[in-house]
Amino acid sequence: MVTELMIFSVRAPRFVLLSPPPSMYLAGSVLLTLILGGLLAGLLQMWTVPGGDIGWIILFNVASFLVVDLMKLQFRKMIGEEPGDVILSDDLLTPTTRTETQKTVEKGERYRTHRESIVSIADRNHVVEVKSKSSLPAFFSLGGETMMDNGYVNVRKGVAGLAASSVVPTGTRRTKQVSSPY
Repeated sequence: MVTELMIFSVRAPRFVLLSPPPSMYLAGSVLLTLILGGLLAGLLQMWTVPGGDIGWIILFNVASFLVVDLMKLQFRKMIGEEPGDVILSDDLLTPTTRTETQKTVEKGERYRTHRESIVSIADRNHVVEVKSKSSLPAFFSLGGETMMDNGYVNVRKGVAGLAASSVVPTGTRRTKQVSSPY
């Protein structure tokens, strides 16, 4: 139940009871889901939660909802993301005007950043050998003798549905465990 109530906390920039009310469709769908969940918990024979317990569950969920909403406000204040004023109009914001020189300088900065982040060819041309401790290597094989075609990734050699390729892995051979991120 509390996850359904969290929809209201997430959409509200401030404390949920002081924020603008949600649409009637959102409030109605959440209320209907909560009622349906309570009825299923109380009437379905496989669960049969007593009515008093359902009341305690509802009370706990509402209290949890309010605590989490207050914690949301404190967290946003801690990271410097406090909400500003609510915009009540649909007026469009006018974009700041920039000269062609400013646009060119910003574009050059983006290109420079892009060039700095390009991975060198030596780091792109390598073979990754995946070593596995699996007891079912044939089950996960792509047609090779061991897992992932003899340890190579993307080596195609006559796999059904894939064209056979004469690509032979070259370059530095790197090994890693399956669970290792690098």
